Amino acid sequence: MFVKDLLDLEISVGYSFTLRFDECDEKLAIGLSTELIRNENVDVIIGPSCAAAAHVAAVNAVFYNLPIFTWGLSTSYSLSDISRYPTVGVLSDAFSETNDVIITITVEIRKMKFEDIARVLGDVSLRARVVVVCLPEGYGFKRTFILAAKDAGFLNEEYLYIFADTKSKGFYIPLLGGKERLIWKDVETPSDGRDAEAMMAFGRTLVISDHMGTGGSEDGYDAFSKEVISRMKDSPFNCVDDCNKTEYSYAAAYAGELFDSLYVYARALNATLKQNATALRNGTTIIENVEMTFDGMSGVVKVGKNGVRFPNFYVDGLDKNGKQILLGTVSVEGDRGLYEPMYASETGIWWARGGLRPRDEPLCGFSGDKVP
Repeated sequence: MFVKDLLDLEISVGYSFTLRFDECDEKLAIGLSTELIRNENVDVIIGPSCAAAAHVAAVNAVFYNLPIFTWGLSTSYSLSDISRYPTVGVLSDAFSETNDVIITITVEIRKMKFEDIARVLGDVSLRARVVVVCLPEGYGFKRTFILAAKDAGFLNEEYLYIFADTKSKGFYIPLLGGKERLIWKDVETPSDGRDAEAMMAFGRTLVISDHMGTGGSEDGYDAFSKEVISRMKDSPFNCVDDCNKTEYSYAAAYAGELFDSLYVYARALNATLKQNATALRNGTTIIENVEMTFDGMSGVVKVGKNGVRFPNFYVDGLDKNGKQILLGTVSVEGDRGLYEPMYASETGIWWARGGLRPRDEPLCGFSGDKVP
């Protein structure tokens, strides 16, 4: 697939891959990136895919003036500083440091006990009704949280909870082999029998995420995933027996961003070599040619002059039947976010609230002492 696109760009496809795994460990990242640059004499590093490892590998690449393109969860805003990282391209959805849109209240809840959640929401209720919640995916924490909010009386028409997470596909939890689990399904044994109740509770919430590099079209990404698995059986990977296992029957998370990283590098390299045929490993010059926009496998890819992709986020909700629906997209450039709705009328979004949008402040005020 990638080779086909290189041919379309009229780039010579004589190449080889050298694979190293940093395991998101800084020590491994600095050692392996040095090995790749000095011993393997690579022309580019595609990765790492997490922030801590990306930082040290990026510094190393800058020292050697080698291009490096990070992806996946390398979402650190500091990598966008081109004065510090002039050879770095970032294809993940990096966060901005601006906080003028959301007032955050950070609370650490270690064991997710009902009493702790109720206490925290009691404090939050004194100053907010729209609550942004950040909890890790896959452990049932979000289900525990939303049921605790309901039981404690903090899930009525006044409250809106927005689950924000980069490592998320909305209301579906990714599993091995391309399977998914609904977010309201109980993961404990025995089950508490509250799945239907939890689904209705999540109907009062929204999720904003990056869809884990799958873009806005699930069908399009499914086709891409099938082609990835099919081509893994070909050279240079020749993965036949192992890739027939169920857990390897679907492309890994953020594979779309990996594809787009290689594509961005190829186009930038093509433009660079037209200007200077000797600049094959000149990271600074290659990044100077990285500004571009195209429809990628991970959604719309727009890369700025600093080598960093402008983030795209997706806002998802649930319909009455528990089906996830894409409500809108948020594209970010600098400190500005543009929301593009995907619906004709917002009444359907608030079906669990009688079709009415929740207020940012109750009619009687947060403390109930205001007269409407």
